[in-house]
Amino acid sequence: AKQFQMSFNDHNFENKMQTFDYLCEEIYDLYQEMPIENDELES
Repeated sequence: AKQFQMSFNDHNFENKMQTFDYLCEEIYDLYQEMPIENDELES
């Protein structure tokens, strides 16, 4: 029973990481599309 619990948790964690990666990509894409000038960051 413990082994099953461990593998279940690992699978859950993997799904969460994939979702996190997906969100990061979405946010990055949105950031790229924003028409905000980033002169302050570059200087």
